Amino acid sequence: MRKIYKNKKQYRLKKYNYSNNGYYFITICTHQRIEYFGNINNNKMELNWCGNIANENLIKTFKTFNNFYLNQYIIMPNHIHLIVEINDSKFNIENNILNFEQDNSKNCPVPTNNNKNKFGHIQKRSISTLIQTFKSNTTKRIDKIKLNYFKWQPRFHDHIIRNEKDYIKHIIYIENNVKNYKNNNEIDLFLK
Repeated sequence: MRKIYKNKKQYRLKKYNYSNNGYYFITICTHQRIEYFGNINNNKMELNWCGNIANENLIKTFKTFNNFYLNQYIIMPNHIHLIVEINDSKFNIENNILNFEQDNSKNCPVPTNNNKNKFGHIQKRSISTLIQTFKSNTTKRIDKIKLNYFKWQPRFHDHIIRNEKDYIKHIIYIENNVKNYKNNNEIDLFLK
């Protein structure tokens, strides 16, 4: 079988499980960095109708992903920065107490589907599925209003936050993003 994506550079950390508990700084850009989401006026981001849809879908997406928390975010004219927390223990403690009190002698089904995904394994409830869900739902809603108007950049940037100092650095970056936004090069400078 021909490998379609053999020359594509991989941007994810090899052998890292992106569904692990932790904090992740994510940047999602629009296609060709087109300013779909609104404008900055007087150091304030003013969302337009596309920006409002993106904002609503971001919140809805996090409500459907258990154990994923949106700690901080900013929607800019042509990109979105967010800090995502994955924390299984916030809900699992309560679930474990409930399960302990119930009859746990039920059968545990084992998946029998041995078909492999041609393009590699996509982890359920991972950062990639979260972003894929958000981007897909946002595009569908925008296209319902204005067909073929909106596109995302195919990938996203991620950074695994390693400690408190790193976390604070990214919080400050998000908080200052609007006043520091000059043009599309702002994203490139931070991501280097």
